[in-house]
Amino acid sequence: MKTKLILLAGGIFCLFLFAFSSSNMQNSTSTTTKPTLIYIYDAYCGWCYGFSPVMNRFHQENKEKLSFLVLSGGLITGERIGPMDKATAAYIRKAVPQLEAYTGVKVSKAYLEALDNPNRRNDSNIPARALLVFRKYKPELSVAFASWLQNQLFNEVRDLSEEAVYRDAAKQFDIPEEEFIQAMNGAQPAVDAEFDMVQSWGVRGFPAVILDRGDTLIALSNGYAPYEELQQSLQRAMELKIK
Repeated sequence: MKTKLILLAGGIFCLFLFAFSSSNMQNSTSTTTKPTLIYIYDAYCGWCYGFSPVMNRFHQENKEKLSFLVLSGGLITGERIGPMDKATAAYIRKAVPQLEAYTGVKVSKAYLEALDNPNRRNDSNIPARALLVFRKYKPELSVAFASWLQNQLFNEVRDLSEEAVYRDAAKQFDIPEEEFIQAMNGAQPAVDAEFDMVQSWGVRGFPAVILDRGDTLIALSNGYAPYEELQQSLQRAMELKIK
C-alpha cells in the first residue's frame, strides 16, 4: 500500500506527488483520530533554531486540533561526527547574519567563537536519543524540548555531546534523571531507525513539516517558513480533496 506525499510550499498550487510506504508512518504516529503534524528537525540545524519561535507558536495555536510528533533528521552522523572543520565554521559565521535577519532569532557571539573549538564534539545522535526518550515521557512537550535543546546550543553555547546537558533537561522537564540517562544510552538502534525512516520519505533538509491526515501525507514546508505561511499551508492541506 502506498501513501502520497503532496508538497504544498510557498503558496504554489502545483502539487508534486511522491509515493511512500505507509507502514513506517503508521508505526511513528499516534492512533488518535486527530491529524498529526510531523516536525522534522535537527538540534544542530541553524534554520531549525530560527524556526523554533514559529513552531512554538504554531503548536500553541493548533495543539487542540492536531497531534504533534517531533522527529530528528540526522544532520551530523557517520564521518561528520566530531569537531567542526574551519571551512564549515567560516560558512556558518557568514550565514548567521542572514539567518538572524530573516527569522528574527539571535545567535550568541560565544557560539560563533566556539564553532571550530577542537574540544567540541558535534553528533546528532546524542540529542536525537534524548528526544526519542523524551517523547516516551512527555510527548506533548516535544516541541518545547526541541526548542530547549537548541537554546542550549545556540545561546548557552553548551556542548550537546555532554551528559550534563541531558541531566539538566531531566530536571527542567521533571523527568527521573537516572532513568532518562539510562534510556538514552540504550536508544541508538531506535534513533538509527528514525533517521532511516525520515530519509526514506525523501526529507534531506531541515526543518520540514508534514501533515498526516490519515489518508494522505502533505508537506507543509520544506525549509524555514514564516508563521502565517505555515498556517495558510495547514488550512489548504486540511481542505484539500484527494481524488
